[in-house]
Formats: sequence, structure tokens, C-alpha cells
Amino acid sequence: MEQALASLKAARSKMRNVADIRITEEINNAISILEEEVARPESGGAGAQERAFRSLSKALRYLPIIEQVLDDLSK
Repeated sequence: MEQALASLKAARSKMRNVADIRITEEINNAISILEEEVARPESGGAGAQERAFRSLSKALRYLPIIEQVLDDLSK
């Protein structure tokens, strides 16, 4: 989970284009969900991962890095 979080933060830092705003919002949402899960592992577990997957799925068609992050989360 922590590796996926780091990958998302790295992808977000590379976004510079205004057209990336929607993608950035979904990544920020997924980061928030995963940060909460890392801080309090007992809080959501599979539910937190599912919510993060949904956010990342919306951005998947735009960012190849998201595919790797989804793979990291599923481990």
C-alpha cells in the first residue's frame, strides 16, 4: 500500500498541464484514501482499497502509471 501511495504522489508531481486537472483530482482523492488507510489500517481495509480503485479507474485511460499503481495495490 505504501509503495502505491508513493507512486501516486510521484505521478501527481509530474502533472503540469491544465488538462490534467480532472486526473489530478482523482489521484488526490486516491492519495487521501490511501493516506488514511496507512495512518489507520483498521479503519477501512478492503473498503478503502475499493474506493481508491474507483478513483484510479476514472484516470486509468489517461495515465499509464495508474495501471502500475493498481497492480501495486492489488498485491
